[in-house]
This record gives sequence, structure tokens and C-alpha cells, in this order.
Amino acid sequence: MATVRVESSRADGSELEIGLRLGRRTHRIHLRCANTPLVPVADVGLILALLPAMIEAEELTVECAVSARLAAALPRIQRFLCGARPRMREIRVRADVRPAHAPNGRGSAAFFSGGADSMHTAVTQAERLDALVFVHGFDIALHRTGQRRVVSARLREAAAALGKPLVEVETDARSFTDGYVGWVLFHGAFMAATAHALGGRYREFLCPPTDPPSGGKGFGSHRDLDFLWSTEAVEIEHDAAGTLRIERLAGLVRHPVFNAHLRICYKAADDEWNCGRCQKCRRTRMYLRALGAQGLCKTLPPRIEIDEIDALEAVQTNADAAERALPYVHARGDDPELEAALLRLRDRWRARAAPGDGNPDHGRRDAATRACVLRSRR
Repeated sequence: MATVRVESSRADGSELEIGLRLGRRTHRIHLRCANTPLVPVADVGLILALLPAMIEAEELTVECAVSARLAAALPRIQRFLCGARPRMREIRVRADVRPAHAPNGRGSAAFFSGGADSMHTAVTQAERLDALVFVHGFDIALHRTGQRRVVSARLREAAAALGKPLVEVETDARSFTDGYVGWVLFHGAFMAATAHALGGRYREFLCPPTDPPSGGKGFGSHRDLDFLWSTEAVEIEHDAAGTLRIERLAGLVRHPVFNAHLRICYKAADDEWNCGRCQKCRRTRMYLRALGAQGLCKTLPPRIEIDEIDALEAVQTNADAAERALPYVHARGDDPELEAALLRLRDRWRARAAPGDGNPDHGRRDAATRACVLRSRR
């Protein structure tokens, strides 16, 4: 049986400690925030402990009362997670529920890393938002202090350019969760847990949109999941549901904050903002060329060559990107070399993935891409 508790570990409310016993092992996870007090609500512990407990198929006991709304949503949450990761098992959660209370007039915040998706939320929802939230330890390891200083300073500049304060949270959660659940699946739960920890200051939280693989629900932040983590006191929303990354980029490529501060790379060295060379950087550069926007973004190399696209790995993420970029290139009609390279990348993936190995339909566009094609033709 697994147990979890949450408590403030500093008198000023700047740190929470989540204690979790799972099997014979005891773990301690910390959340820290220097400029916003954190709320030691049991919902934080429940959310952080649920996925590892499901992986271990252990009943979970929460030591303090949790939100009645969250408790009622647990069956739907667990069904979604089991569908995304077959080795998970639905478990029993033992917890008292606390009485519902009417929320007050606190503000709204969005998670922000400087990436294309979070930049889209920050730009398009600017009038709605009171703050942006960046989490140290999320995609940059805590020991990389040099890179963290660089990123922190640049993201504060980007947030200020958008007229928002940047709330910085620090966590060592990945040192625990990576032993049980991959970050791709866990990151949505972690954003939700962080939202509840910040719930004393903000009532609404926007999770940036994602670009999940075609035909699958394997992402831990998803339009059908994020809102289920909400409580009577904190509302969580998956922003821009139903859109694709290239569509969102199309609306950003001439925005000055996007072009000055776009940060997409988790492999960058301490003196780099984006490395420009990794698969993720090259995918984004490929998108920018497909949109006819090369050279506008100052944080990436100004042009991607065809041989760089041909060198991309034949994996589903890259093939999906190629498939979703094709209608934009075709509509422009002025870059036949790029169109041919995108077709080669897509077809290399199809040739590699045998039918039945998870490649959806092998020759037909996924539903999201079909919708993108229709929108691009309007």
C-alpha cells in the first residue's frame, strides 16, 4: 500500500515537502517558490503519487482530506491513464474529502517555458493572464545552475515584454518520477500539482497545448485529461485544444516576443539558448521554412537546408511534423525541394513501421492532420 502526505517545510510557506511511501521505499519531493507562498493542500500529494502508485498497482492512502471534485474525477483520470499506458492499473484511493467552498477572485496564470506552445498561450491569452509560471527541474536539471540562470533571466525578459510577472518554481520531482513514469506521461500531472500548490494566489491555470503523436493519447497533458485535475478552488484548462503546433506557429511567426525569445531546446549548452542542431530544433526550423518564415526568429539559425531534413530520424514525431507541414508547403507552391524532403521523411517512417506496430493507417492522414489540411485551405 502507498501513502502520501503534504506539509510546509518552511515557516514562510516557500517550500512544500511531499512524503510518499511506495512499497518498501520512502521518497521526499520538494516544491519551492521564493516569490509566491505555496499551499500545503493534500491534492498536490494525491496528484504526484497517483501515477507511480498505478504503475506499481498499489492502493494509495492520502493522509489529509482532498477535494471532493478531484476525488470524484479519479475514475475518469485513471481510465485515461490506463488507455495511454497499458502497464498501468486502476487502483483504489483512500482519502477523506473536504467540504466544497466558493472560490474567491484570485487571478489566472499559465505555464511558460518560452517554447512554441507556451508562447502561443502567453501571446493569445495575454489579456486573460495575470502571470506566467516557469518550473526549474521540469526540462532543465537542477544541477545545471548556469543554464538555469540564463533561462531564468531570458524568460523574465520575455514575460516583461508581454507585461506579465514570471513566477519561478523549483522541484526535484524528476529524481523520483523518472524511476516510475516517463516524463512524457507524467508532466501533465506535475503541472496540475504545481497549480494547486500555487492556488493561494491563482485560481485559473492554463496548460499550453501539445502536439501528441497521430492516433495516440500517450501525452500526460491532454485536452481530455487536464481539466479533470481541477478542484473547487483551482480550475485547470488545456489551452487551444484541437489545434496543431504548425497552426499555432503560423499565428506567431511575426510576433516580436516570439522571434526574440523562442526557446525550444533542452539540449542547449549553458551558453546557448537553442542548440539549433537537435531533432527538436530542426523540426521547428523545418516548420518555419514550411511557413515561409525563415530568418525571422532570432534564436534559431536563419535557414534549414534540405540535407538537415533528410538527416532527421525516421521516427513518428518527425514523420507527423512532415505530414502536418505538407499542406502549408503545397499551398505556397514555391518550395518544391522542401515538399519533396517532407514526403521522403514521411515515407521513411512508413517504410520502417510495419503494419500493426503502432503506425496509424500507413498511408492515411491522422484525424488531426486532416483537420489541419482543411483549415489551411480556407
